[in-house]
Order: sequence, then structure tokens, then C-alpha cells
Amino acid sequence: MRQNTIPAETPEPALVRAYQESLAPEMIRQIRLLALLVGALNFGFVAMDFLVISKSWTPVLTVRTLLGALLAIGFLSTWSDRSNRIYPTVTSALILGIGFSICAMIHLAQPQDSARETYYAGLLIVTFSTYTLTFLSARRLTAISALLACAYITATQGEPSATLATQLFLYLSCVVVGMAAAQARHRHAWENFQFRHALEQDAIRKEEEVERIAHLAEHDALTGLPNRTRFYKEAQALLRDAARCHQQLAILFIDLNGFKPINDTHGHAAGDRVLVTIADRLRQNLRAEDRLARIGGDEFVVAAVIDDDRPSSLPAITRHLAEQIRVPVKVREQNVSVTASIGLALYPKDGAHLNALLASADQDMYRVKAELRDSDSAMTDLSIPA
Repeated sequence: MRQNTIPAETPEPALVRAYQESLAPEMIRQIRLLALLVGALNFGFVAMDFLVISKSWTPVLTVRTLLGALLAIGFLSTWSDRSNRIYPTVTSALILGIGFSICAMIHLAQPQDSARETYYAGLLIVTFSTYTLTFLSARRLTAISALLACAYITATQGEPSATLATQLFLYLSCVVVGMAAAQARHRHAWENFQFRHALEQDAIRKEEEVERIAHLAEHDALTGLPNRTRFYKEAQALLRDAARCHQQLAILFIDLNGFKPINDTHGHAAGDRVLVTIADRLRQNLRAEDRLARIGGDEFVVAAVIDDDRPSSLPAITRHLAEQIRVPVKVREQNVSVTASIGLALYPKDGAHLNALLASADQDMYRVKAELRDSDSAMTDLSIPA
């Protein structure tokens, strides 16, 4: 059941649900506190019963015992998995049980007993506390107050009408003040939640912005691949692992041939699409542990630890990558294609440091590009250093 804790101008439902969920721990604490406090007062006031009620002590003790049992049940219900869902029912039952017990005490007292005035004050306290210490709906609170008022009228049959009218006026005043206090409490609780929620959302947005900036600082905005800075970090880590495990590390330097005419003829948007497509193809044809980056306009680089039996397969691997790059890309209903010159360097054969390996792979790429121009072939010449 929806608690009366949201102003009439309710915002989006998700925020309301989050607010009501945030109240759950407090609602459980209040049921436990209510049950423990009233339970202690219930049996602590037994001594007062003998002073303010001249007879009917056995029924009084019976009422006290039944109320104690109800409070115990309410207290134990807070450990149920459904405690949040049954909160309105449990809380209403506790409040009505307390109120009806007080009215029963008043009914058992004789007209000359001071119990009527003493326990009437207790009924006012219970009613006011119902509005200020619980999270029940306004409709439920109104129903509880009406039932307690009816119970009090029944318990005070024979009371002078003027006295009863005065007491009911005080009771109604207590209800009105309690309702105003409850509304103010709910409004402040809602405003505080909105403020905390806004701070949390602002912190989340700032954290996401920091992560986005950090991502952009180390990734290519167009293809989403790591940039040169990120590649250096990841390749250095692979190089250290290769050195520690006595493995080889391959550096592939990939330069696209015929890319500039695509920009000149079809525009930069078409060129961007070609780059994104090629980046996706390279990503899909490499292992998860390989490192791929875009380090220039039409330049890509790969770092891969080589297994013992993989060096012999490097020509096939580079040939396969070149073939994937050469597959046409549809741009504005036209197929355009580029080729690639792929240079290769191996650790430790071609260098012990990353910069040396990159320089060696770059130099080998230019060698392949020169051979391609000299042969004037549409096929990319793939070579592995001797």
C-alpha cells in the first residue's frame, strides 16, 4: 500500500519507488521501537492499574496480557521477508490494539476512578503518535482515528454529555494537529530525499564524465579503438610478459593504401565509415588478448604475444588481415576498397624495447609499400623479415 509520504504533485514513478524503498529500514525500526516501548509501558503500568481502578483487576490483567501478545507478534513480524509489504497492516493492528486496550481500561473503570482521565490522556498520546511516528496513508490514519473515537464513546457510556463533548473536541484537535504535523514531517522527508537524490545523481554524472574524459584521452573517438597512448601502455605490459615467459612478441604496423582518394571523391563521412568498418574487421579477426590501436589517420598497429608454434603462421595471419581490409565497403550505393601495407617486427629479434619494435615495423611497412608500388599490383605484398 502506498504510504502518505509524497506530496500531491508526484514526480516520475521511479523516483517515488526509490523514496518509498528508502523508508523501509526506518519503518521497520519504528515498528520494533513501538512494540518494545509500548510493551514495556503496558506491563509497567500494571502497578498504576491498582491505584486508578478500584475493581475489575482480573479483566484489566487480561487486557494487558492480550495487548502484550499482540505487541510480541508485531515485533516478530519485522523479521519476515514480507515486512515491508505488511507494514500498513501490522502498524494499524498495533495502533488499534493499543487504542482499544486503553478504551477497555476506561470502560472497566468506575465513574469515580481517576483511570478515566489518566487513560484518556494516554489515548490522546497514542493518536498523536500515530500521525507523527508512522508512515501510514492519510485515509488509513483517518479510519484509525474514527475507530478509536467510536471505541472511546462506547467506553464512556453514561458520561455527562458536556464532558464527553469536551473530550471529543480535544481528541479532534489532537487529530488535526497530528495531521498537520504528519504532513510537515512527510514534506520535509520528501524534500530531504530529493536533495540527497540530486546530490547522488550529480556525483554519478561527474563520475561518468570523468570516466568518459579518461576514455577519450586513451581511445580514438571515431573507431573506439585505443589510441597511441593507450597502446603504449598495453603493449608495454605484453612486452614485459613476453620477456618474463621467454615468448616472442609481434608488432604489426598497418597502413592503408588508396584511402585519401575516398575522402577526396566521396567526402570525409565516407572515409570515416571505411575506417570504422576496417577497425571492426580487424577487431573481429584478432584474439581477445591481442592489442589493436589506431595511431594515425589511416594507420593501425597490433601487438600480439606469439605462441611457440605461431611464428610459422604469421604470413597467413597477416595475409588474412590484408584480405579482410581489401573487402569492399558500400558507401552511398557504391563499393569502395582499400589495400594495406603491413610491416612486421618480432621481439626479441628486431628489438628489445617497444620503440625499437615500432620503428622496425614501420620501416618494414614502408618496404612493403615500396614493393607494392614497384610491382603495381592490386594485391598487398606480405612479407616476414628473415
